[in-house]
Amino acid sequence: MWVLKLNDMRFPKIEMFETVAKAERPEKLQAWMGLEKVDHYRDGQWGKAFRKDGPLEWYNEPILGFGQGIFDIGTEEDWVQQTREDYRSLMDSIHLVE
Repeated sequence: MWVLKLNDMRFPKIEMFETVAKAERPEKLQAWMGLEKVDHYRDGQWGKAFRKDGPLEWYNEPILGFGQGIFDIGTEEDWVQQTREDYRSLMDSIHLVE
C-alpha cells in the first residue's frame, strides 16, 4: 500500500504531516494529485496549489526530502510480521519468573 503525506497549511507546525490518501500503486496517487493541481492562486492570506473545495485544497504541495510525498507503507501482512517480531524480541529481553 502507498500513502500520500502532506501538511495542512492551517496547522501551526508545518513539520506535522497527515496521511491524506492511499492507493495500491504510487502512480495512482501521483495522477490523483495531478488532477487536483491548479495554477497557484491566493485565497485571502493563503497561497494555494490545489483546486478550491477539493480534498487537497488546504494542503501544501509536497517538498521531497522533508517527510512528505508518496511512501510505500507495506502490506497488512508486513505490519503483522513486524509486530510479531517486535513482540518476540521484547519477550526474549525480559526475565521469565517461574
